[in-house]
Formats: sequence, C-alpha cells, structure tokens
Amino acid sequence: MAVEAALDLSKNSCDIIYWVTTPRTNIELAKSNFPKTIFHDFGRVLSCIPPEELKYLENSLPDKELISKMFETESMVIMMMFKKYGYLSIGERKLFYYHLLGYWSEVLKKFKPDVIVYPAQPHIVYDFIVYSLANLYGIKNIFFNFTRIGDRLLLTNDLKVGSLKLKKILAEQASKNDFDLSDLEPDIKELFLKESSKENSIPLDTEEIINRYKGVDFFRRKLKILLNSFKDLSFFKKIFLHCVRWFRGDLIREYKSVQSVPSFNKNFIYVPLQYQPEGSTNPLGGIFLDQTFMIETLASSLPEGWGIYVKEHPTQWLPRGPIFFDYRYRGYYEKISKVKGVKIVPVNYDHHILLERCKSVGTVTGTGGWEVLFYGKPTLIFGYPWYRHAPGVLYVDGPESCKREIKKIEAGFRVDKKEIIKYLVAFGKSSVRAYLEDYCMRISSLTPEENKNNLVKAILEDINQNLSQK
Repeated sequence: MAVEAALDLSKNSCDIIYWVTTPRTNIELAKSNFPKTIFHDFGRVLSCIPPEELKYLENSLPDKELISKMFETESMVIMMMFKKYGYLSIGERKLFYYHLLGYWSEVLKKFKPDVIVYPAQPHIVYDFIVYSLANLYGIKNIFFNFTRIGDRLLLTNDLKVGSLKLKKILAEQASKNDFDLSDLEPDIKELFLKESSKENSIPLDTEEIINRYKGVDFFRRKLKILLNSFKDLSFFKKIFLHCVRWFRGDLIREYKSVQSVPSFNKNFIYVPLQYQPEGSTNPLGGIFLDQTFMIETLASSLPEGWGIYVKEHPTQWLPRGPIFFDYRYRGYYEKISKVKGVKIVPVNYDHHILLERCKSVGTVTGTGGWEVLFYGKPTLIFGYPWYRHAPGVLYVDGPESCKREIKKIEAGFRVDKKEIIKYLVAFGKSSVRAYLEDYCMRISSLTPEENKNNLVKAILEDINQNLSQK
C-alpha cells in the first residue's frame, strides 16, 4: 500500500525525496517507480547508519546551539530509547542521541523538504527527533492519530495541538445546540450507544495483546523458545535466572503486596495506569511520562477526605514478563502506595465499577479518560490524548491547575451527553476513515484500495492547505 500511496502522491505534484522503508515495503517496486528517491532501510535507520548516497554524513555532529534548542527532545528521547535501546547505558544513549541529532539535522538542511509524512505519531526515537527538528526548522509534519472510534484516524501536525480540522469545526458549530443521534454517522452512533450502555468491553489493541498470550499460539511460541534453549544450550542459564528472579521478587509479587480491595467509603479519583513503554505516554505524556509524578500531582491537589484508586494496565506484565525495568522499576508500586491518599486496586478488579463509582478519572492519555465521559463525569488529562477537545476534558499541567480543575469536580461539574454528541458530529466530519494497524483492518469495512485512497486524500488536502497559506 505504501508504494501505491506514494505513486498517487507523485501524480499530484509531490516529489518523494527520502523514504524510510520497512521489511513490509516492496522495495523493488518502490525503487523502480522512484529512481531518484533515497531509500533508507529501517534497520540501518535504527542503528544510525546512513544510506550509501549519504555515507559522508555518517559522522555529522550537532553544535552546542542546536543541542540547547533541543533539550526537551533529548530528555524524552533518553527514556524513549528503552524500547529498542534498553541495553545502552544513560551515557551511551546520550552519545547515540547526539549522532542521531547531527545526522537528521544535516539531512533536513540538505533536502529542505516541505512536508514530512509519518504513518503514525512519531515515537520510535529517530522519527521523534526528525519531528522535533522539523518543528524547529518550520517544516510541516503530517501523521495520523489512532482513536478509539472504529477505523477512524485524526490527521495531525503537532502532538500538543491535535487535529486542527477538528478544532475548526468545533468552533464553527459552537453556537449550535440542536444535534441529536440522527446527526451522527452510523459507525459513530454505534460507538456512542455502546459506550453509553457501559458495555464491559476491552479496547481492540488491548484485546489483541491479551489474546497473543493465551491459547494454542502462545503455547506453541513458548514450546519453540524451550526447544531453542536446548539447542543453543541456554536452558540451564534461563532456569538459573528465573530462580534468581523468583527469590528477588518481581512486579506481580510487589503489586500484590500493596494492593487492597476498594471500599468506596469516600470520594475518589480513579487512575488506570497506562501500558509502558508506548507512545501514549512518551511523547504524548510530555513531562508526565512518569505516571508516579502524575499521581503525586493529583494527590497534592485532593480535597480533604478524598482518595485515589490506582489500577495497573491488564497487559503490562505480558510482553516481557513481570521483571523490573525502566518504567516499572523495583519499588515502583511501593512508592505509589505510600503517596498520601492512594490505594492500589487488584489488577483484575472490574474497571467499569471503578468508572461508575469514581468522581473523575486521572490519566496521561488513557482510554479510561474517554470512557468516563459517558458516565457523565469529567476526566483530568495530563498529556495530549486524541480526545483532548471533547467536553468534560480538564487539562492539567501542574499542581495549581490540578487544584483548580478538581474544585470544579468537587462543585458537581458533570458532562452532558448532548455535548458529547455535538463533539462526535465534529469528529465525524474531521476524522479520516482509514486503518494503519492489522487489528483495525479486521473491523473495517474498507477495501485496501479505499483505505489507501482515504489516506492519500487526507494528506493531499493538508498539503494543499499549507501551500495556499504560503
């Protein structure tokens, strides 16, 4: 699809000058159609190895002025590196960041692109550096934000601003108050009714991860790992390390040692932790990528007698097992449990009961913040979620704003479902019917051709709008 989309863009006066390819890209077809384009293999990108045409830029380094301008990016990237560069020390990560910064800065200065297109929000280290440099140099970014509404995406240019088209439509219909369910597009109406019924459902991506770690396929993967460990003679080493971890403890045992069943004898804010590492907290969390910091900010702002219930994400312990790591270090849950007014809830406790009984949800960008709106309750967000412009979303950037917004909740602030419908009407007009993930493709009625056409159309509309403003 990427090649076909690029061909459509080129037919509409877009020159593809630099292309990062993945293992799924039909590279032969791409090169035959774009002989003047520089292709950069994803594996080489991750290692900061330039394509052959730009070999001379391999040792490009940033100067002090650029490094200073990019301090915020550096801070986020050092933590972002855990996902693919967890084996590097902090010092090694910092040096690698400088090499990435130097290379991509030279690339952007050399080619001076008008637009950089990303398939999703930049969050894989190199692309976030490119995104940040583009903002610095005045280059337009285009990417698609995944939403919780079927196969709908929001085209976005800035992680912190969100969809400009959605904001514009919301402003245009601000004075109108006669919207009802008949104004919603069928798929969005279905979502509204489903959420309003408080149906106990699991988000698609969460369900996909859970299914990946159970059943026959999971057993086969484990069996394959076991057999391979006999072949490469690592079986006994793995058993030894497993025993060491067992004696030293793990995330699950630490969590259970501080958990307690909620009593609902006082007002509380519900904090469903988000899965990490993921783009939903870094970069979309900004300074609140550490959820402990978010919880401490909430706790410092609570009215007298209020509490906070915290529950871990249901998939957090699945992909890498319950071992301690950068985002869930030893003592992580213990530290949270010692924050004044905070209680940790068993991970299998019913999420929807907590939504029903809470006064509000506190989250960086999590789905719980969207779901609680359908209970008529506001949500306190600390980051930049796709639903940031929805009614009842109260943005927090520190203790003072947190106290101010919680006072609104304490005074009885509620979310009107008519306002949610009004928001969803604007969302329907501004969102793009398309998918970028396999599990979204499974629920979409779009053909691959329709999907590609919708993505290309949205990109071209945004590019043309940019040109008309120059």
